[in-house]
Amino acid sequence: MLGLPGGNGLDESETRTTYSWKKVESLLSAFWIALVFGSVTLVTMMAVVSAASLGLEKLPIKPIERFSRVLAGFAICLCGIAVRSGF
Repeated sequence: MLGLPGGNGLDESETRTTYSWKKVESLLSAFWIALVFGSVTLVTMMAVVSAASLGLEKLPIKPIERFSRVLAGFAICLCGIAVRSGF
């Protein structure tokens, strides 16, 4: 038996097995957290886009449809300005 600094009385093979299992357990936890976070993010984005799309269908936007490309460019420009300014 090799005594570890903590004096827990485990031999070296038990320590390695425990350590590697904790590492695998940690990786699995990280995988599940990433999977749940990604899934919730995608579902939320789809719900918000669907709601916005359904809401916009009810608005009378025919007169401004010809400016849609300009408005999209303006929105992208505003996003770029926000990113550069630190928002």
